[in-house]
Amino acid sequence: MTMYRNTGDARTDQRLVGRSQFGCDYDQGVAATNTMATLNELGEASPKAVRIDVLDGWRAVSVALVIVSHILLQSSVRISDQFNVLARKIYIPWLEGLGYVGVDIFFVISGFVICRGFIKEFEAFNRISVSAFHVRRMFRILPPLIMYLGTIYILSLLHVVDIDAQALVRALTFTCNIPVGSCGGWLAGHTWSLSVEEQFYLIIPIVFSAFSTHRGSALTTIVLLLPILVLSVDYFGPTDVAVFLSYFYGIGIGVACALHKRRLRAFVEASPQWLFYVAITGILMLARLYNTRFWPAAVVALALVIAYSLLMSMSKSLWAKKWLTTSPMRSIGRASYGLYLWQQLATSRFPEAGIIFYISSMCCCLLLVFASYNWIERPLIKIGAAISHRLQGVRTHMATRATREPFMGNQMQSTNDQLR
Repeated sequence: MTMYRNTGDARTDQRLVGRSQFGCDYDQGVAATNTMATLNELGEASPKAVRIDVLDGWRAVSVALVIVSHILLQSSVRISDQFNVLARKIYIPWLEGLGYVGVDIFFVISGFVICRGFIKEFEAFNRISVSAFHVRRMFRILPPLIMYLGTIYILSLLHVVDIDAQALVRALTFTCNIPVGSCGGWLAGHTWSLSVEEQFYLIIPIVFSAFSTHRGSALTTIVLLLPILVLSVDYFGPTDVAVFLSYFYGIGIGVACALHKRRLRAFVEASPQWLFYVAITGILMLARLYNTRFWPAAVVALALVIAYSLLMSMSKSLWAKKWLTTSPMRSIGRASYGLYLWQQLATSRFPEAGIIFYISSMCCCLLLVFASYNWIERPLIKIGAAISHRLQGVRTHMATRATREPFMGNQMQSTNDQLR
């Protein structure tokens, strides 16, 4: 498929240069007239301009899978106390797998969205500002996390819950996925997924900086090598290390989808719609393999099938897409990060708590999360975006000045030579 036609104008030349520098499928275009729009998208200051509605629906599905898994397996109404041995052997591993499926959906979406933001930034400025990126991440991730962990700490002082300070430190430093020591048990243990994301996003800027050309090819190579490394370590080395490495694969697949979105979209659009529902069935079946000796193959296959399902829902007019883009699903999806944090407390095991208690706790959790998202998180996201815009603008001004000054110096030297 021909990506660019030679029209002989400056815009075509700029797009060709952009492709050779980035090493993936995208149009660099003329960014001068769209700089502020791109800045708004990068900072999430204008959510309507940047958000993909169907992905918000998928975020709602992913957090719902986590909540259902936790209530049925970890709360005081867990099904392990309700069914016989045979039923427990059938349902419990599958429900555990569904919880991990929910997290994997988060990972794939996160990798796709973050890399999409990098591409937009490169289109606008021909560079990636690592400092601006981390400022945006800090204002997005830390405030809800600090509020949740602060609440847990206060509850521990009141002897309502039991958690130690070391666990809170590990959660705040994004090291809960490292298989060394404890991360506070149930109440802070779920921050392992945040640790995976933040550690992965330390790697991506390094790759962008280390490879001046063909960054997309370098990232794609890393993603392709990762499952081979996981399978090799699981076979020859410690399983804990293989599990640790496998966490990054879903995010990597999301990154690869963003890098090669055009080619993948063409492939997806050529697929019949019924394959989407086959993929959903495959996800449900793969969930059962998570806690078996076939888990490495399940992890690799699951991320691929999830990515295919996401791309299908973005590209085709499906009944599922209409459901995913309804107002309730999008609202839950936007607040899914906070909901993921607070559901851990809402689904904890409380003595003599029944189903009514957990329904009430989840309703309170939803109200708290929506209030936090609208009155705390969104304003802070805008502040982070403003700081990020300023950092990016300073870098762009310095780069433009550095480009122009040698040119002006050469002109002055040429004029002086002529006067002599």
